[in-house]
Formats: sequence, structure tokens, C-alpha cells
Amino acid sequence: MQCRKCGAPVIPSAGRGRPRSMCADCSPPRKPSRPRLELLERVVAAVPVDRDPPESVVEAVERELSAAGRRWSAAGMVCVLLAQRMEDAEGEPGAVMAQLARQLHSSLAEALADSEVGGMDDLDRLLADG
Repeated sequence: MQCRKCGAPVIPSAGRGRPRSMCADCSPPRKPSRPRLELLERVVAAVPVDRDPPESVVEAVERELSAAGRRWSAAGMVCVLLAQRMEDAEGEPGAVMAQLARQLHSSLAEALADSEVGGMDDLDRLLADG
């Protein structure tokens, strides 16, 4: 097939829709292709690498609470208890795990609400306020 404007060969399109009648020079694509890989590389480069990652949810929760000085508070102990329950709930339905995760998130936000090192962003603070 040839371009109806300049006569150059037209590469057949692989997508849905009507076949191209003009070459890419005479009629460039409307949407420029996005380099998805570059975006992924930037995101991965921006994420800090944890040299000693936690082995379990309980350990991660304990680290967050200890860094904020809230490990032995009542709210901190509830968070650890919820994390232990999540790890023990392997045979439970997904809805149970989802509810435990929501409750743990809410409890962590409450436990870390007044701490200096809370690791919470503005969204977490808004969710904690209800």
C-alpha cells in the first residue's frame, strides 16, 4: 500500500481501527508513545533500598513503632497484635485479610499520629483523622 499524499510505502498498522492510508511522515500518530520503561526506572531509582528488609509483617510494624518510640504504648501493642493475627490467618478468606489490613493501617496511623518520626505522609494523617 502507498501513501495517498506522497506515494511512500505505508507500514500496515497492527492495532484496531481503519488501516492507514498515509505514511507516518504525512500523518504522524496522534498520541506520542510514552517510554514506560524510563518512568519505571525513575520510580525504582527514587525508592530507597532497605539493606535489611523485615522478614515479616510483625517485624516491620515493630520497627516502625520502635523508630517512633511507640512500641510499648497501648496503641503500639494493638498494632503488633493485629500484625501477628494477619500472619496467623493463612487459611482465612480474603475478606478477613482485607479487614485486618485496614484495621492495622488505621491502628498504625493512630499509634504514630503524634510521633516525630511517624513515617506518615499527609494522606496517612488524613486517613487517621477519619
